[in-house]
Amino acid sequence: RIVRRDCMASLLARYLRASQSRPVAVQFATGALVMAAGDATTQAAVERQALFDPQRNATAAVFNGGVSPALYKWYGLLDRVWPGSALRQLAPKLLLNQAVSSSLISPSFLCWSSCVEAALAGRLSAASGRAKVASDTYQRLRADVRRIVCTSFMLWLPANAINFVFVPPHLRIAFMSVVACGWGGFLSYVAHREMEQDEQTTSSTVSGPA
Repeated sequence: RIVRRDCMASLLARYLRASQSRPVAVQFATGALVMAAGDATTQAAVERQALFDPQRNATAAVFNGGVSPALYKWYGLLDRVWPGSALRQLAPKLLLNQAVSSSLISPSFLCWSSCVEAALAGRLSAASGRAKVASDTYQRLRADVRRIVCTSFMLWLPANAINFVFVPPHLRIAFMSVVACGWGGFLSYVAHREMEQDEQTTSSTVSGPA
C-alpha cells in the first residue's frame, strides 16, 4: 500500500508540474481522457451496450480534448478582466462564462458527433447523404438544445463557482473535466439516443407495416 501511495503521489506531482510547464498539452490530454471515460461509462452502465463503440468514444474524446485548451485560455481571460473571487467579480465571470460556454459547447458537440460519425461511416459521400445528415442534425438541435442548455445551468453554475473561487488556474481544466465526465456522458447519451431513434424510424418507414 505504501508503494502504491508513493506511486500515486509521484504521478500527481508529475501531472501538477506538467500542467504548469505545458498547460495546453495537458489540458488537451485531460479533457480527452475524461470525456473518453464518461462516454465509456455511459455505453456500459447507462445504455448497457453489448459491444463497446470505439469510434463514438474517440469522436467524443477528440472534441473535448480540442475544447479544453480553449477553455483554459478563456478562464485566464475572465480572471484578467475580473480578478479576485469576491461576489462582485465572481458574478459577471459566472454569468458570462455560462452564457458563452453553454450556448456554444453543447450544441457544437451534438453537431460534431453527428457529422464526424456520419463521415466515418461514409454517409457524407453522396449529396443525398449530406442533406440527410444536415437535416437530422438541425432537427436534433431544435429538439434538444434548449433542454440541454437549461440543464447545464443547474450543473455548471455551482461547478464554475467552485472552480473560480477554490481551484488554482492550472488545475481548473482538471477539475472541470471531472465534472464533465458525467456531463459528457449525458451529452453522448442524448446525441446517440436520438440517432438510434432516427435510424429505427427510417427502418420502419422503409420496410412499411408488417
